[in-house]
Amino acid sequence: MARPHEYIRIHEYGNLIEITISLPWEYIRPSQRPQKEHIPPEELERIRKNNQKIMHDTIMDAVNACNGDIKAAAKKSRYTCEKIRNLLREKARNASKAERQTHIEEVRKLAAQKIPISEIAKITGKSTSTIQQWIKKA
Repeated sequence: MARPHEYIRIHEYGNLIEITISLPWEYIRPSQRPQKEHIPPEELERIRKNNQKIMHDTIMDAVNACNGDIKAAAKKSRYTCEKIRNLLREKARNASKAERQTHIEEVRKLAAQKIPISEIAKITGKSTSTIQQWIKKA
C-alpha cells in the first residue's frame, strides 16, 4: 500500500497554489467502499437536461432580479460571469434564429403567391439575392 504523502500533489499557478489530495477508499473507510451502479443512458440524459434547465432558470431569475447586471447575477446565482454571458448569448442567438426563420417563412408564402422577387424584397426590406437564396432552399 502506498504512503499518504504519495497522494498529495502541489501545483503553482502564478500567485495561486493548488493542493490536491487523493486518498483511496481503504484509507477513509475500508468497510464502506462505494459500489458502482449502472444507470441507463436515457436516465443520465434526462438528469443532465433537468440539471441544465435548473441552471438556466436559476441564472435567468438572478439576471432578471439584478436588472441585467452580470456581476451581481453571478454573485446571486453562484455561477461564473462567463457562464451567465454564454447563456445570455445563446438566448439571443436562439431569438435571432427564430426571427430569421419567421422572415424566411413569410418570404416563402409570398413567393408561393407568385409575387415577383423584387416586390418581396421591397415588402420585407431584404435584398433580392437574400430572397432568392431563401426561396431556393425551400
